[in-house]
Amino acid sequence: MFAQFPIYRLLMLLLALFLSACEQTPVFERIKARGELVVATRVSPSTYHNGVNGPEGVEYEMVTRFAEQHGLKVRWVFPASMDAMFRALSSGEVHMIAAGISPSATMARSVTYSLPYQHVKDHIVYRAQNKRPRKLSDLAADSLHVASRSPQEARLIHEKKEHFPKLRWVSENTTGGNLLVELDRGFIGYALVNANDLMLQQKYYRYLKSAFTIGEASPLTWAFAKRADNSLVIAADKFISEYSSNGQLEELLASYYGHSSPLNFVDKRDFWRHVKERLPLLIQWFIQGASEIGIDWELLAAVGYQESHWNPSAVSPTGVRGIMMLTQATSREVKIANRLDPKQSILGGARYLKIIDKKIPKRIQMPDRQWFALAGYNVGFGHLEDARILTQRLGGNPDLWEDVKKYLPLLADAKYYKTTKHGYARGYEPVSYVENIISYYDLLTWYSNQQLERLGKTPLKSVSPDVARAH
Repeated sequence: MFAQFPIYRLLMLLLALFLSACEQTPVFERIKARGELVVATRVSPSTYHNGVNGPEGVEYEMVTRFAEQHGLKVRWVFPASMDAMFRALSSGEVHMIAAGISPSATMARSVTYSLPYQHVKDHIVYRAQNKRPRKLSDLAADSLHVASRSPQEARLIHEKKEHFPKLRWVSENTTGGNLLVELDRGFIGYALVNANDLMLQQKYYRYLKSAFTIGEASPLTWAFAKRADNSLVIAADKFISEYSSNGQLEELLASYYGHSSPLNFVDKRDFWRHVKERLPLLIQWFIQGASEIGIDWELLAAVGYQESHWNPSAVSPTGVRGIMMLTQATSREVKIANRLDPKQSILGGARYLKIIDKKIPKRIQMPDRQWFALAGYNVGFGHLEDARILTQRLGGNPDLWEDVKKYLPLLADAKYYKTTKHGYARGYEPVSYVENIISYYDLLTWYSNQQLERLGKTPLKSVSPDVARAH
């Protein structure tokens, strides 16, 4: 039958038929056949970053869960700018963007957006020591800083066009989180950021205050290239809808944005309740673990409280679990089989703390050595070393905790973390982490002394004047 039909034409016909069949296969089915979802994002505390236990961030967590539902692996891509991100989407280099973005009218013809997974407001943030502005016209020209090409800059362009023609600002090629670091340090006057960035940074920087919000809350969504075939968008919408309705989304957002840092009345009330209800069941293991590594049991218990509030079943979105919130890799390193077993978790946490302590240079003495070990337990020893190197580079003493904690937050600033070995880290977090543990340590020391006095024994340890006055 095909004897008179040239072979090259037959091959071209078969190829055309194959391509036609491929085009008729839904986009999402083709992605699943390849087994890989390619996602563009940006490095920031709320989207994607490398934490002590590996990648973290709301976008990272959500996309990973979405991919796992469909048996996909995620390949993350980090374009240099928002423009580059959308170009990669348009060209087909990536399948979607998950970067904490809001729908943009300027992209309406080429981009399809998912259902929103969160609504956030934009805040004008000022330094608490300065006068609080009440409206945009109160801001001096070029005193307001905003991340370039961000939804916040689009908001300013709209406000300038519609209401404040004299409004001027400084557009920076950075993130909202980094702007807040600059603001807290007094380098800039004001910043416009979304509520998520503010909540993440406000926990760790004492001077950040919201002056007022601009406009209505904006939806945060995922972005996809606009096509006739929207099978990938439909799958994403289904995931977001189910993830929201079953409470998992609320739990995830609370794990990133729902905790305060300084100990307030409610924190202390809950702490004393847990001392009464939970500590008696665990204290023998804290005493044993602390004895094995040569520290006070109150300090080890303070670490456990900071990690999990002494909840043996605690599980974080990143998979760490148990009273001491250990990863699977750490559990293997410290030779424990069950992270949810209170005894194993506490003894394993103590051993891991000792492993970090042994990595710290011998010349560093107590109590700095102790605070460095705690910071390393939280942020990872590699990031801690990066911070010590930055401290020395910028004129501080890398062997003093008081100096290093001033520079740890710079690990969240692209101008600095790009020069380090281990890259981005939420460097402000270990500072708060250590301070909280010191507070819990003082409270537990006071509690321990009270128990000794009731037995007619002399207290063994001193507490801070603040704790003594409080009781």
